[in-house]
Amino acid sequence: MPRVSSGGIGAGGSPCARRAGAVFPMILEHNGSLTSLRAERAEGCEMANMSAGDLKALLSAERYDALSAMAASKLSDERASALNYYMGNMSKDMPAPDGRSKAISSDVANTIEGLMPPLMEIFAAGEEVVQFAPVGPEDVAAAEQETDYVNHVFMQQNPGFLVLYSFIKDALLSKVGVVKVWWECRQEVERETYLDQPDDAFALIVSQPGVEIVEHTEREIALPHAEEPRDSAASRSMSAPKARPRASSDALWPSFETHPAGAPQDEGLPRPKLHDVTIEIRRTRECARSEGVTPEEFGISRRARSIKDTDYCFHDVFRTESQLIAQGYDREQVKKLPSYTLAHTIEEQARDTVNESTLRQGDDGLNTSSRLIRITEHYVRMDYEGNDEAALYRCTTAGEEGELLLRDGEADVVREDVIPFAAMTPVIVTHRFFGRSIADLVMDIQRIKTARCARCSTTPISPTTRAPRCRKATPPRPRSTIFWCPARAGSCAPRCRAASRCSSIPTSAATSSPCSSIKTQRENGVRACRGRGRASTPTRCRTRSRPSPIRCSTPARPR
Repeated sequence: MPRVSSGGIGAGGSPCARRAGAVFPMILEHNGSLTSLRAERAEGCEMANMSAGDLKALLSAERYDALSAMAASKLSDERASALNYYMGNMSKDMPAPDGRSKAISSDVANTIEGLMPPLMEIFAAGEEVVQFAPVGPEDVAAAEQETDYVNHVFMQQNPGFLVLYSFIKDALLSKVGVVKVWWECRQEVERETYLDQPDDAFALIVSQPGVEIVEHTEREIALPHAEEPRDSAASRSMSAPKARPRASSDALWPSFETHPAGAPQDEGLPRPKLHDVTIEIRRTRECARSEGVTPEEFGISRRARSIKDTDYCFHDVFRTESQLIAQGYDREQVKKLPSYTLAHTIEEQARDTVNESTLRQGDDGLNTSSRLIRITEHYVRMDYEGNDEAALYRCTTAGEEGELLLRDGEADVVREDVIPFAAMTPVIVTHRFFGRSIADLVMDIQRIKTARCARCSTTPISPTTRAPRCRKATPPRPRSTIFWCPARAGSCAPRCRAASRCSSIPTSAATSSPCSSIKTQRENGVRACRGRGRASTPTRCRTRSRPSPIRCSTPARPR
């Protein structure tokens, strides 16, 4: 389980933080002259930012020089081959002729799938994916709080299991696994509908913060009326006693007498109402997010040794038109951006299992809000402000031509503190960012086994075992050698030893003669020759291999 040193969220903090707080004023005092010099320089002459044309040219040059699926042919070919071998597609290296078996060995898939369960068990089997270790006794409570919070955010607010799974599997299959971590701030809109709500409930619903009324209808509550037949009502009125005059005390109580229509006498009082209302609740969500990055959508500088120290990397993401507009990008610019239609790299095509990225027949013009647009996030260290100091910036472009996206009328260029990616490789090659994958180590074995299976495909199936017999993998069994013994009726029963023993052939007991007509083949070998003859017919003797000297003897044996 990974252990991280605690920084001290709670009161007190870690000793490192306190030491940093003590050293920080010294740094400010030491660099006071440099800070004042920079302030004077900024006040004296204010440097202009890099122009949009120069920034676009810089990003385009960095992108096409980076190691990625588009610019590194060897890297892309090896990763595409590993994906094809994993999917069971070896048609590029070993095409199957017509009429031959197309069965292949699955060593790459078996090896990677066999490694995944024990690797996932290290991180996802327990309750804690990461644990913070306290530096001192005063950091124990803070470390426990940090451990609980980070595990909750990663496993509950994020798909932690799938992030780890893709992170590890991409490394085993595609040389490197990449995960992106960032702080997300988004607006969420929830629509709710309430029916037949009384006045007090309606007032409570609309008084919540962030509530916007979309639709509202109201109606008055109908008072209950007891409808009775006319005959019963007339008889009741005749039998009822006459109303006595009201006393002075009765004037204090309200009158509940109604008009013939059933309405109260005092119509000035407000009547209760029922409300049907549809509301929208807008909330702002902020949390840490993490997701696995597809290897072919990530690129890094050729000079990079690690993500932390690299000067340039990029990430291709795919967003719909409505998502870009909701994020605040210029509406008119987004609507003019080209749609992403087909997979343009061999890695994307090799990753597809059911033609997800190819053979699209939909029309983006019918549903423009859901059409995909390729967005590229560049993380580059450059002197954007023109003060001879390189800083890390995030620049967002769109399309194949790398058009800078506008947000609030300005180019989307944001200064960042760190590059939000983490990467790992299973087989490290020293002083290089890309190592070797497990698929690179197993592809030759799969190719050899598949070639052996292909050579076995032409062997006929044995009728007894119902299984194909490989003539290339196992030595062939020698064919039977046929011997012809002219044994006639009335002759003796010859006994033949031709590299072995030949059982007696029943003939007459009167004669005995050597079996001179037996034809031997020393090169094929003879093991046992057993023949049984009939009168006036030759005898066929089938042999099995056993090398021995050739001998012939004819002892007489009566029938």
